[in-house]
Amino acid sequence: MRALARSVTTRRGRRPPPAVLIRRWAVLVAVVAVLVIVIVGAVSSAAPKPHRAASRHNQSDLTGSSRTKPPATTPSAPHLVATVTHWRLRSPVSRAVVLADGSNILVLGGLTTGDVSSAAVERLQPTTGLSGVAGELSIAVHDAAGAVLRSHFVVFGGGAGTSLASVQSWSPTSSSVVGALPAARSDLSTAAVGPVVYVLGGFDGQSLQKNVLSTRDGVTFQTTGALAQPVRYGAVASSGNRIWIIGGQLGTSESSSVGGQTNDIQVFDPATSTTRVVGHLPEPLGQAMAFDLGGQLYVAGGQSDGIPSSKIWLIEPSGKTRPAGTLPYAVSNAGAAVTGKTAWLIGGETAAGPSAPLRTVIKIQAPSG
Repeated sequence: MRALARSVTTRRGRRPPPAVLIRRWAVLVAVVAVLVIVIVGAVSSAAPKPHRAASRHNQSDLTGSSRTKPPATTPSAPHLVATVTHWRLRSPVSRAVVLADGSNILVLGGLTTGDVSSAAVERLQPTTGLSGVAGELSIAVHDAAGAVLRSHFVVFGGGAGTSLASVQSWSPTSSSVVGALPAARSDLSTAAVGPVVYVLGGFDGQSLQKNVLSTRDGVTFQTTGALAQPVRYGAVASSGNRIWIIGGQLGTSESSSVGGQTNDIQVFDPATSTTRVVGHLPEPLGQAMAFDLGGQLYVAGGQSDGIPSSKIWLIEPSGKTRPAGTLPYAVSNAGAAVTGKTAWLIGGETAAGPSAPLRTVIKIQAPSG
């Protein structure tokens, strides 16, 4: 800087003309200004930058349709509230046919204490807890399936020492054998879609039954499809005009405790007469109970490898499963019925097995509010 200032004066000591001095001072100022700008820029680039508002491009990413949305979270399934009622069955029973009769429940046949088949028909009034003998079936039977057809309570097949093909019709005034399945079938299930009842799964004493049967009267039957995986003791219920077969036993021994279970979730579509596996349970499960409550499908209890379960699962229409509650105790082979907004599990078995059935009734509801 000093050298630059001295250069303003010539060697001979004469001052240059004013115009030359002005130009030289202008150059000096310009050089100083450039140095200042360079120094300030270097300092600002090294300093941490404060958070700035999003640019116009970033703002469109945050508010426009092109933004990246966070993954949608699936709401958790409402956990059902399951409690043991204060009232009991007249007699212990498991593996019975349980059907809703308006606001009442009918329990037809089943296994009683000592692993003995029953012909008894018991009527329950859940609102009052009252129960009473309503009559008897023509044949004592357990491991059967049932449906309401033309105001009659129909019992399909079942076991009584061996697998049976008989179809029984019961009403408060009569009981009779009205027909027969195309072949003997116990450990089977039924579900209704409209006026048609479908018979699914089961065991003929030697092999699992694959064919799906349909009937409108309990007398004549048609083969309308086949299961993707034949099972016995599947948890079966109709929901959304389709029939769901959840889990089931795979053994082909007369003993229902022999053989494994499947975790398949099968759906039979009456409109196409086809069955496909749409999902899987978190674990193999057999002898569980399925029901549609409030338009949602659930499966409860059952057993895996001989161990009864107390879990309740929600089965989504896609076939995915979610935990949906816990039963008051682990139970399998109970009867299931729905009246209004309440599901009922009737009787059943604990780890003690069929020789010691239960008298208890479980009430299942969605939480209020």
